[in-house]
Amino acid sequence: MLLVSVLSTQAQNIYIKGRITEASQQPVAAANVSLWTTDSTLVTGVTSDGEGRFTLSKLKQGDHCLSVSFIGFQNENILLKLNKSVNLGDIPLQEDAVSLGEVTVSASNVLQRVDRQIILPSESQVKRSFGAYDLLNTLGIARLQVDRLSNSMGVSGGGAVQTRINGIKVADKEIAAVRAKDVLRVEFIEDPGRQYGDEELVAVVNIILRQRETGGMVNFQLSDSPHRVWGENFLAAKFNYKNSE
Repeated sequence: MLLVSVLSTQAQNIYIKGRITEASQQPVAAANVSLWTTDSTLVTGVTSDGEGRFTLSKLKQGDHCLSVSFIGFQNENILLKLNKSVNLGDIPLQEDAVSLGEVTVSASNVLQRVDRQIILPSESQVKRSFGAYDLLNTLGIARLQVDRLSNSMGVSGGGAVQTRINGIKVADKEIAAVRAKDVLRVEFIEDPGRQYGDEELVAVVNIILRQRETGGMVNFQLSDSPHRVWGENFLAAKFNYKNSE
């Protein structure tokens, strides 16, 4: 009886844990994680925390399907044969560029997540903008101040702003080289803390772009002012081949 009791307790303490990330290894917060039986019956579900981590506990043995979903990414389904606890490690989500690119925003284009705002540019906003700074200014993100002439950003009240492209830290000039039509969404993270390597940060602007397999572009901007001798002129060239840029 004691042996059966121990085995039964162990069977009821099965858990699944892991971490949801983007392809760039950045965590995906508030992703939907659900567990289903093979006959499509929902067992349980949670959302990932600010570091992308999740835990499903008190599970029974058997065949299951773990499903992960988040707007702008392809759904990830993992078949599991549960007979003991399992740590899946990092589960990377792939950008769903096709479906997101076809979305027509008719209501609010701002999604509130646990640690960030996700802004989806509308078709008209993209058409009215040439570069990323034009688009950011058109989006009108609360507290974010965009200077299109100097290619820089700040927040009301002052403080440092970190800029990223697809989760990778970049300089202001690299943001200036981005075309508005290549932007899938903008993530605005306030008070990010030491997660981004700088406790002094007030905000992080992460611009998610369509991934290019191969191809290139040349981009130049001429922003001369009649009141200044020198203009804010800018020239950029870029070529992509698979994961290289």
